[in-house]
Amino acid sequence: MFTKICTAAEAAALVKDGAFLVCAGNMNNCLAEEICAAIEARFQETSHPKDMTIMSASGVGDMGPVGGVFRGFEHFAHEGMIRRVIVGHNGSNHSIMQMQAELKVESYNFPQGVIEHMFRTRAKGLDVELSKVGIGTFADPRIEGGKTNPVTKEDLVEVVQIMGEEYLAYKTPKIDVALIRGTTADEDGNLTCEDEAVLTNIQAIAMATKASGGIVLCQVKNVVKKGALAAKEVVVSSCAVLFGIVNANSPAGMKEFSAVLQGIGFGPLNALCLMVFCLLYVPCTATIATIHREVESRKTTALFVLFQLATAWVVSFLFYQGLSLVLR
Repeated sequence: MFTKICTAAEAAALVKDGAFLVCAGNMNNCLAEEICAAIEARFQETSHPKDMTIMSASGVGDMGPVGGVFRGFEHFAHEGMIRRVIVGHNGSNHSIMQMQAELKVESYNFPQGVIEHMFRTRAKGLDVELSKVGIGTFADPRIEGGKTNPVTKEDLVEVVQIMGEEYLAYKTPKIDVALIRGTTADEDGNLTCEDEAVLTNIQAIAMATKASGGIVLCQVKNVVKKGALAAKEVVVSSCAVLFGIVNANSPAGMKEFSAVLQGIGFGPLNALCLMVFCLLYVPCTATIATIHREVESRKTTALFVLFQLATAWVVSFLFYQGLSLVLR
């Protein structure tokens, strides 16, 4: 297991020249601002990383400097630091826009929703996102293909015909580095986002990055002990991150993932017992609140919750012991 707690500077040092970097967030929500600033500081000191491709679905940062401070992608607006920008919204990146206008970077603008789906598609291990969104618009390769300046040459979208229907085929990114932000992480790398106003796309980007064989750098406020986080509150789980399984959706990836789980003592029998437990244990918080409103008693509600948890545990225990005897 290689989840590691480190400083922003140490995280920035992991970003290599020519990296394909994706930044999660919307404006300042879930934006790993401290890591962005650390990457900029490293470039200013060492001229590395250079020639990066940066990508986001929406604007990351402010609509210009606030109090003289730039945020988000503005940290990357240095000649030589980036060579290509792929975004769904440019309004938060005034310095980047200036570089685009001055032909200092290649630049693409695709529909925001399409980019969000591109992350999910890459998480599945697929190379193309098919969509009707963008046909007949600036994203259509017969018009501009999402290119926003003359130095941008490579086609990242094609027109295809499937069963007599016309679609745009957007090439999904193979991500080297993802920057995400949450509120609390445990020692295993599970992440919650209780202080974020909007969860944005951090889960999809983390999964897409692991499917690409890349690394996920996460900025958090708090670090807690293993097991301290409630499972239902976890937004980004540690499984793929901890074990570094590339494209876990493929047969080879699933085989590798199963081997890793077996190595820590989690096999098919454990999975079946977990399913049994989840079928019987306490329902969601909304249901508990409804029960409390109906019975008008905290004691009765608490007894109901404890009864379901106890029932789930006992049945799962008996199920495990019974199958263990049968399978010996």
